[in-house]
Amino acid sequence: MEKLRTSSSADRPETRIFEECEPDDWVERRISLLELDAETPRYSTIIFTSTTTLNEPSHLPLFPDRFQPIITEDLNGSFDCEDIPNEAGQLIQHRSWSTYKIKRVVEPHKYHWTQATCYVHWDPTTSHQTVYCIDLPLAARIFLKAFTPPARRRAHDPYAWHAAFATALIPEYDRSIWGLRDLVREIEKGRLNPTALTPDFFPHLHDIARHIFHANETLEVAQHTVESLVREQIRSAGLYSPAAAAAAAAGIPNPTPTPSYNASSHYNHSYNHSHCAPAPTTSTHLSTLQTERALRALAKQLHALHTRSRSLTERLHNEINLGFNLVSQQFGHDTKSDSAMMKTIAVVSMVYLPGTFVSGLFGTNFFNFTDGDEHTWFMAGSFWLYWAVTIPLTLATMAVWAWWHYFLPAKRRTRKMPVRQRVETV
Repeated sequence: MEKLRTSSSADRPETRIFEECEPDDWVERRISLLELDAETPRYSTIIFTSTTTLNEPSHLPLFPDRFQPIITEDLNGSFDCEDIPNEAGQLIQHRSWSTYKIKRVVEPHKYHWTQATCYVHWDPTTSHQTVYCIDLPLAARIFLKAFTPPARRRAHDPYAWHAAFATALIPEYDRSIWGLRDLVREIEKGRLNPTALTPDFFPHLHDIARHIFHANETLEVAQHTVESLVREQIRSAGLYSPAAAAAAAAGIPNPTPTPSYNASSHYNHSYNHSHCAPAPTTSTHLSTLQTERALRALAKQLHALHTRSRSLTERLHNEINLGFNLVSQQFGHDTKSDSAMMKTIAVVSMVYLPGTFVSGLFGTNFFNFTDGDEHTWFMAGSFWLYWAVTIPLTLATMAVWAWWHYFLPAKRRTRKMPVRQRVETV
């Protein structure tokens, strides 16, 4: 064993184990998880590890079956707990875990997920606690120095660890939301730049919207997880109070009524505060009260971050609508420009078409001009054939055009109209 010393995150091992040999004095121990599990716990232990390490056939049996999906599956958050009694009805083990999901977005196509979990195993008879901090995006030394709850607060309240773990994750959630805010703000600042409306503009906006939707989801689940922790912490404070422990040892039913709890459900917790009997000792009561207040403050912080995330959704939606309007205006401007060009072509055609017609007419073989002293014009007697062919052909062309553009679409619409069935009444 060696004393906790500073080290950079680059050279810290994947799994680090610390034991509390003295109150609030954590000492790092070089030992494997399997070796640690084979020993009888002498001190409270905190383990910093990852799902990559735990997702092995040799490590999964270290945890109850209900917890293993936290390691093997991709979840957006979770909370569960169980209290294990002995044959005499005394509670001898408490297990609880909380999971949080965080998405850090650097660029619309560059991001990474974090699924952090706090698993607490508590022996109320010895007050020894084994805590797993899984995939915590924070150096072990920083967590131990800045977030570990004091020994007096967590001695009889395992939920103090959950409060500390969630507190350490709040800055990560905050950085996640502000990173998304920077992306949205960049779009807002460039709204007056017409060159920004490139073909990849809207896919870019929708990529950012997808990240914000994920942020809303994870924040809502995290807030619900902390609220579940509050309810269960209040119930646990009454369940493990000295009065309840003494009553269980004497074979008396628990004097502190507790609500029915479905342990297989992560979110179906209900509790009436009037059921909670006050703890008989002032220190224990203050410790649990401090943890409850810390959890409620965390729920409020998550609610504030969730509200900001929802406002980012509205701001981005506003930018998408603005982009559509700008594109529509650009299309209208282009259509107006095309219409002006067509009018110009029509005017030019009207100017030159009569002269072209006259020159073409006199250039046919129906007319002949002799170059001599008299400059005589001759017209063929069959000139009427020109009109006999041209006039019907022109009328036929106009008739085909009218049929194609007016009569044929009307006929198609008539065919598509549903035929109303005649309803006979008696």
